Amino acid sequence: MHLFLYFGDYIRIIYKNGDYQTVNRKTLNVCDKFNKIEKNAYKPYTYNLFPNERQKEDIDHLIKESQVEEKKAGIVYSYEPDKPIGSIIKYREQKAYVDIMDVGEVEADMFDYPVGNCHEIHVKKVSGVYRITFYCYKRVVGIDLGERAVICSTGERFELPQIELKKQSKYWEIKQQWKESVAMQLLLDYDILFLEYLENDGNTRQGFEDMITFSDVLVEKAEIFNKGNPKESYKKEIYKLKSKYPSTQICHICGYQNEDMAANLQKRNWMCPYCGTKHDRDINAAINILRHGMEEKILNNKMEENELSSIDLSKVHFDVTLD
Repeated sequence: MHLFLYFGDYIRIIYKNGDYQTVNRKTLNVCDKFNKIEKNAYKPYTYNLFPNERQKEDIDHLIKESQVEEKKAGIVYSYEPDKPIGSIIKYREQKAYVDIMDVGEVEADMFDYPVGNCHEIHVKKVSGVYRITFYCYKRVVGIDLGERAVICSTGERFELPQIELKKQSKYWEIKQQWKESVAMQLLLDYDILFLEYLENDGNTRQGFEDMITFSDVLVEKAEIFNKGNPKESYKKEIYKLKSKYPSTQICHICGYQNEDMAANLQKRNWMCPYCGTKHDRDINAAINILRHGMEEKILNNKMEENELSSIDLSKVHFDVTLD
């Protein structure tokens, strides 16, 4: 079960295994806008329902009304949820119940759990069997690669461990295990991962070489993951920025570019002189990578569809203010 706890500018998402992540609501808002523009940027989760006789009548009536009003070809009652998934799903006596709008709590056969922000729910009746489908936005994240750390736009940070002298003989093995472990964790937590542009120009320091190879490991693990998932909507996607981007210099709130950050790599925190926002250098960079990557991806998709001439750039811009 996933619960969403709201406090201030943040949302804490609690997973069924007890893990949690804290997401800035402004970043989450940007991700939702991306999903609304990006085609097929959702995962469907479908389960069988076991309504009682009264609930069957209610569902049948709603399906009939929905079909007439929306002129749907299929038999479906659909709506946008007005509460988080954790509030929609109830558990009593080791059974799962789904709170269906205008129907009430209906028993459901839930073999797994919906993951992500649910933006639409469908209730269908197929050959006498009632089914419910949660359409959840794919989870997206921006990733900044430091010399000894992987930093996410959500604030998560994975530090490359310090290697003790007595373990130096296993140095490369330990680093490889760390890369594979972090890569798998990210692929379990997210569906579309945006990476910064990195290249080895021959003068690259060892730390950045490690991060370049980490991105290769991430791509390799994603390919393995995708081979085991035949459904296209469940596949993982790694997107790398096409060119260098000053992600550490730009305030992700107002867009001001602080060029002083380029010359001072040791400065880990800074305040935007234009809007006054305090930034963690790495997290701010990861958020900018996320936003810039989403914009690039949308433009690329439109180009692939030969719709470049019809692009309205004003609609591609992402405003991070809360709705």
